[in-house]
Amino acid sequence: MESQVPYTLVGTQRIVQENEELIQNYLAKLREELQKEPIDNIPTSEFINDDKFLLAFLRAEKYNLQKVMKLVFRYWEFRSNELGITTRRSFFFNK
Repeated sequence: MESQVPYTLVGTQRIVQENEELIQNYLAKLREELQKEPIDNIPTSEFINDDKFLLAFLRAEKYNLQKVMKLVFRYWEFRSNELGITTRRSFFFNK
């Protein structure tokens, strides 16, 4: 799947050529993967419905879904274990 992501090479960097169709397609794929493998302490509906938040993970890993999933798991593991934050709201209201 990831080989189908259009990109250009600038020097040695691979730059993804984003368009709305690509973004929506990969957001849907990521949501599907996240629903298959739920992560402990994730407020699923709050997390999965935030396009901008999920897009940050996709861009960070250049739309490689396997890497994105690992990054999401690490993010939520750190967030819940180290910070004790399980929802966005709890971040602001933690004492």
